[in-house]
Amino acid sequence: MELAHHVDEIERATEGIDLGGVLRPNRAALEAAIKLLRLSRDEKRCLCAFYLVYDCIDPEGEVQANCITIISSEDKPYAESCVCECSKCHQRYEVERFEYHYPWWKWVRL
Repeated sequence: MELAHHVDEIERATEGIDLGGVLRPNRAALEAAIKLLRLSRDEKRCLCAFYLVYDCIDPEGEVQANCITIISSEDKPYAESCVCECSKCHQRYEVERFEYHYPWWKWVRL
């Protein structure tokens, strides 16, 4: 990722900017993007490790982007659940979908 080399500059340039948000600060998406850029720049692990950091990653979108495969799915009384596998490193995750005022997903490494 070319932007990863500029993550410190991006963080400085956006520090203190009020991005608004009512139920959830919009800044959360910016902070997640900065974490992803740092992960890309600094870590030797697969970028799927980012699933553990940010709770707005929809597995369906990751399937469409060919990042994961859904191995199995289940409807639980309180949430939808699925087991996914990273297309690159084959790490598996259990993912639960929750919803309050907006949907969010909890990714747990298996």
